Amino acid sequence: MPLSKLAAQLKKIDPNRAKNIDLRNKRRVIRSLEILAQQNQIVPLIKKSPPYDIFIIGLKTDKTHLKKMIKKRLDHRLKQGMIEEVKNLKKLGVTNDRLEKLGLEYRWVNRYLENQVSYQEMKQQLLTAIWHFAKRQMTWFKKIPKVYWITTSKIQQQQGKQELNQKIQFWLNGNKNKITTN
Repeated sequence: MPLSKLAAQLKKIDPNRAKNIDLRNKRRVIRSLEILAQQNQIVPLIKKSPPYDIFIIGLKTDKTHLKKMIKKRLDHRLKQGMIEEVKNLKKLGVTNDRLEKLGLEYRWVNRYLENQVSYQEMKQQLLTAIWHFAKRQMTWFKKIPKVYWITTSKIQQQQGKQELNQKIQFWLNGNKNKITTN
């Protein structure tokens, strides 16, 4: 059954759970439907506070810089032998279908090796796919409550390091609920 129909089914049966999981992740949607079918009732989502006091520091970077870092990492991976790695996996018997599911890099390198795309197309499609993945990660991290966000450019400056250090000391000294987050 297509993911869209599975997601629609989950939304109909348990809209609350559908709001709290990644509806683009077929495995999670199917698992949620399995749990509902097995329990034969809607199972409440468990929302507990973590057992420990935690101070979460989130590092933000501007999108232009992030794109440059993604490109640099991909170029490095290609130079380090990512294509050879996928060739070796194929020699060991890893199927094309399995490579499609292993991750973005394996998927696009395999498509290149199967002559479905050129080297340049593979690289461009991979950069785009990694960027979209990074954007989804940023969106997800923004949903985490009580995160102290600081930009990477600010933390590289002495003033930013001092500010972060002060926040950590303030938290360690028992002022956990008084830290302002942004």
